[in-house]
Amino acid sequence: GTGLAALLTLEPGTRIFLETRSQQGAINAMQYTISGVVDSHNAALNAFTLWMPLSTAETLLQIQGERSHVSLRIDSREQAAVWKEELQIPNWTASTAIDEIEDLLHLNRIRRRALHFLSLILMAIAATGIANTILMATYERIPELGTLRALGFQRVQIALLLLFEGMSMGLIAGLVGVAIGSAINLYLHRYGIDLSTQSAAFGETPVPNILYTQFSFAQVLFSLLFGIFISFLGSLWPAIHAISIEPAEAMRREG
Repeated sequence: GTGLAALLTLEPGTRIFLETRSQQGAINAMQYTISGVVDSHNAALNAFTLWMPLSTAETLLQIQGERSHVSLRIDSREQAAVWKEELQIPNWTASTAIDEIEDLLHLNRIRRRALHFLSLILMAIAATGIANTILMATYERIPELGTLRALGFQRVQIALLLLFEGMSMGLIAGLVGVAIGSAINLYLHRYGIDLSTQSAAFGETPVPNILYTQFSFAQVLFSLLFGIFISFLGSLWPAIHAISIEPAEAMRREG
């Protein structure tokens, strides 16, 4: 791996001796020539891994056809649990890839909860801003609302007018936000986020050097609808306040 090669200042063509302990406990050493340096885009593999043909490893370790670890790639993740049960045989322990990275998945679940909590706070701030804007607009247009009531507009119509105004603000802002966010996410989904400069901080954690985001039209639609819903909630209180104003009081304020 690139990290191991840099640490030992090795390059292709260099001859090295590998010393290891065989299965029987004896010390075995053999000389090899480095054929290449591999960048696996994984900090842990690059720093601690050396690749060689299986026959060469059998000779070096004197394992006589035995194996300590076997990796199996299957077509569907849903089949992993079935294979795990089938491969539970004496002297072997079967585990899925999910089992191997359970600690990382637990940390990721905590991170997701924190991000969801942060999103709720941001949505609450946005709803407060919308409510404040609509409420100020309502106070400024009290004479106008009184005139509309005097012309025959019902309370429900006034409330729907203010709700429509707030939801329109949410729709326009949501469309702009979705367009910008989707463009950035599509770029990161295709080209990824390069973490190679921070790979040393990962240590032995098997984190790829390039992380790719996930793009989902369902998530985009949900975000847009959620933004409109938040705008609706933010406009609800000013609308309720507006319909409580009597036409006579509104006309007096105009005077």
